[in-house]
Amino acid sequence: ALSAKPWDDFSFPTLQDWQRRTHAFQSLAAYAGWSPHIESAAGVGHADAVLVSKNFLSTLGANLALGHDFTQTGNEADCLDQAIVTGAYWRRMGGGSSLTGRTLQLDHKTYSIIGVLAPIETGGNLDGSKVLTPLSCDQAKTATDRGESSFQGVGRLRPGVSLAEATAELTTAQG
Repeated sequence: ALSAKPWDDFSFPTLQDWQRRTHAFQSLAAYAGWSPHIESAAGVGHADAVLVSKNFLSTLGANLALGHDFTQTGNEADCLDQAIVTGAYWRRMGGGSSLTGRTLQLDHKTYSIIGVLAPIETGGNLDGSKVLTPLSCDQAKTATDRGESSFQGVGRLRPGVSLAEATAELTTAQG
């Protein structure tokens, strides 16, 4: 099961510590909000975007209606100019069954759309978001700096582990 409440305000290196030092979770993932300027077939404005770690969608148990997930290596350090859009935003962009040649611009940089997110019940983590990109796509944040504490996290508990046990383990691992 997913945790009932996301953890707020930590650095990505802290999440990496938790991944190494805890055993209560099948997976832990980081994300942060981002509001880049967006230009796409759906129009121009500001996007409600989410920067995500490479295992974010699998931690949520999210599926893609079209395309594929981000490359499973390096997306914390490399933006890779890839984006995943929500199904609702995909429809606003004209929809269709092919991603070939489909792009959008975030902060005047072109991104290839590699996937369309299927509907998911996330407990609020993606509500209102249109676009997901790897963590490093927002130049104002860095995934390597312990002082950058603007990330939030979600975790998938191992079977039989309570949220209280997992929280206690995180607290110990952080100390």
